[in-house]
Parts: sequence; C-alpha cells; structure tokens
Amino acid sequence: MNLHVGTLAVGLIGLILAIAGYPLYRISVRVSGALLGVYLGGVVGSALAHWCKLDDYQIWFVLACGIILALLASSILRKWIKTMLFLAGFTLGIMLSGIPVEGLSPGGIASAFRNIVSHVSHGNLWALAAGLLGGILGIFLERSVVIVLTSFVGSYLLFSVYPHPWILGLVMIAGVLCQTVVFKRA
Repeated sequence: MNLHVGTLAVGLIGLILAIAGYPLYRISVRVSGALLGVYLGGVVGSALAHWCKLDDYQIWFVLACGIILALLASSILRKWIKTMLFLAGFTLGIMLSGIPVEGLSPGGIASAFRNIVSHVSHGNLWALAAGLLGGILGIFLERSVVIVLTSFVGSYLLFSVYPHPWILGLVMIAGVLCQTVVFKRA
C-alpha cells in the first residue's frame, strides 16, 4: 500500500479525533475564546493608551486588556455555545411537536418564529413545552452529542485513508467508549 505523508496525517488526525474529540473540543473552545480576547485586548489596550495619552504605558494597557478580555471572551464563547445548543434543541422540540418550521434564511427564521408564537398564543402550550424540553436536553446532552459527532468524524477520516468496511463502525464505537470511559470528567 502506497500512502503519502498527507494521507497518513489525515488518518492520524481522524484517530486522535475519534479517541479524544471531547477533551479537544473543550480545549479548543477555551483557546479560541482566549485568542479572540487577546486580539481584542491588544486593539482596545492600544487605543485606550493612545486615547488617554499614556503612550509610555501602552504595553501595560495592552497586557491588562488582553488578559481581561481573554478571560471574558472565553467565558462568553462558552455561554454562546450553550445558547446555540438550547436554540437548536428548542427548534427540534418545536418541530417534533408538529408545528412546521421552514426556512434557513433570515426572513424564513422570522416567519418560523411568528408561526411558533402564533401557535403558542392560540393555546398550543404543548409546542412550547416540547421546545423548552428540547432546549434543556440540548444543553445537558452537549457532552454526549460532541462525543458521538467527534467519534463519527474521526472514524470517517480514518475510513477515508483505510477503507475497510468494519473500520467506520469499529473506530466509532471504540471512540465513543474511550471518550465516555477514559475522559469522564474532561
């Protein structure tokens, strides 16, 4: 079998993602938020030092703003992800209750929201309850969803390098078990 370095790298990345996807997800969310905060802190700190005419202390303004905004942006990103999980679960709950939700464009989303509000205001509290239950489940099942998705993507990457019929299922099951058992508190 003739494998190139890039092909082997894809297989290795797939294996790592399948086995350790959830801890990598958690780390990447924190690092992404922190990097965004450091970048914004540099911009804000530099502008603030220039605006206050304290150019001699610019490095300290940049450093302080970078640290503060790194912590803040990391926290905000985690909360934003939780909010998106709630909204996805809420929408799924509404859809499962029988209310048609259509469109992915901004106008379609507004129309779907008006449709939901119309059903709820006309006494269809079942739809609201189903949406709230779906949203709460979306938040609480974040870990499980991320584990299954990262195991699937990782096993698919490995399958694309080593295309045997049993690789996809076996690596996915092993990845889910490994992430569930080994990384219990990650």
